[in-house]
Amino acid sequence: MSKSATVYTLMAALLKAEDILGKDRKWQDKNPSQEKLVSRFLPFMPEARTIKEIESISGRSAKQINDFLAKHDFSIMLKDFAPNEFGVAAVLDLLVKWLAAGKKVQIKGADKKQYPGVYLKEGVRILNAYGNHNGPIARIRTKSDDEVFMTMIDKVPDGLDLIEFASKLISQFHYNDDHEGLHFPMIDFKNQPDISWLLGLATTDSTGRHAWISQAKQETKLRMNEIGARVQDAVALGVMRGISRPKTPLIINRPFLCIFTRPGLKMPLAVFHLEPDCWKDPGGLD
Repeated sequence: MSKSATVYTLMAALLKAEDILGKDRKWQDKNPSQEKLVSRFLPFMPEARTIKEIESISGRSAKQINDFLAKHDFSIMLKDFAPNEFGVAAVLDLLVKWLAAGKKVQIKGADKKQYPGVYLKEGVRILNAYGNHNGPIARIRTKSDDEVFMTMIDKVPDGLDLIEFASKLISQFHYNDDHEGLHFPMIDFKNQPDISWLLGLATTDSTGRHAWISQAKQETKLRMNEIGARVQDAVALGVMRGISRPKTPLIINRPFLCIFTRPGLKMPLAVFHLEPDCWKDPGGLD
């Protein structure tokens, strides 16, 4: 079954939570997947601010978040919020166009079936990775600075592991002169990855109140043809905050120690253990 993996949209949603929680929150992991996110991906979270194709929102009502998602043509929804809950969402809408439009072709799959495809020549370079993948890799330039890589492979990991796998795959390569041009299938892909592993990811707000991820939804789409490709990704999170209790004064109502000190002295100036027998108004200090 086809799968997808993104992380910048998620990081943009976590950054948007700072509108309500306060700036520069530190997230604390509760499971191995969260630990991987916090230690290996969140250090790059500021990069999400540089991606102009990402739009984000924070809100006190689920309707506000869900309307934002629907406006961007996503079907995922958050449940109504509890009194101490708020929501955030981020959407990525990335459109890339090939340097020159390709030609529509038919591709015969390994299963002997015919599929609609594209023949693309301009802007295509064939590569080979160093050591970690044996098959040829197509690198496709686009009209923007973005590039698209394609390579045949039957089994890949899931989630954050897939992102790391792909990053390593295209990190080192050399050119392959055995091929010119590229045939690839057209794509119409929709997926709602399970990101329930995010539940419980915790932080504190600027006042010290505990906060944690209470809802987590994602939806990802890819459409690709002879003109280019469009990636659409949405992440919606509910964030619960602990009830803020008013701070009360410390009440000394049992025998207590009272110690007088002065900077520079190695011992207290005076020490008293005071029981109820002397708990009375002195009337003055003169």
